[in-house]
Amino acid sequence: MQFDDAALHEALKSAPKPVALFGVKAYMALTIDPQVPEESADKGTQMERYQGIVPLDGDTLAEAALEYFHRSVQIDTALRLVAQPLNQGDNPQWRVGGIMVQKLAAEGGAEILTADPDAWNRTATLMQTAADDELLDAALPLKDLLWRLFHEDGVRAYDARTPRFACPCSRARVYNMLMRLPHDEQESMQDDPQTEVRCEFCNEIYQFSAQELTQNAPMFV
Repeated sequence: MQFDDAALHEALKSAPKPVALFGVKAYMALTIDPQVPEESADKGTQMERYQGIVPLDGDTLAEAALEYFHRSVQIDTALRLVAQPLNQGDNPQWRVGGIMVQKLAAEGGAEILTADPDAWNRTATLMQTAADDELLDAALPLKDLLWRLFHEDGVRAYDARTPRFACPCSRARVYNMLMRLPHDEQESMQDDPQTEVRCEFCNEIYQFSAQELTQNAPMFV
């Protein structure tokens, strides 16, 4: 990611809307990585990831994300996101927290019929009562937070998973992508002593010499 660090810190002082930071033509990309929980019969089976892209509308990132669920997934969704700096200074560290609930659909996408027609409205309303300090409290177990909010309806919580950043890019994948470019583009790259490719997702930089690009053979991991 490339940005003007000084301009960003100055803009954040006034709690701006996302459009003020990213521009009126900005878009939000959400990557959903669904997995079957370890407690289920399928034992943590990983399903296919998918991505949605929507305009960065709304006063907050949460509102922009909800627009994605409304437009693309078309599932009733409620979402809260909070963030707070852990320290002051020129390079503050942040803690973020969030909670989301969705209305389940039956097989085939049809809405589930329930004996309690107000269940969704009640659940979404209860979710909004979660305080900022509860969502940001690293010492508060997630199961306890869910019990505070939804104990009247019953709570079943799976074991928490620690999120981690991972990018699927690699030197081999970037090289093989370059080898699939049109012949004239490959010849143009071979005229330069070195070709540099930056992954726009993780910001990793891959460099290839002209000699490497003249081999025209696949690279294996």
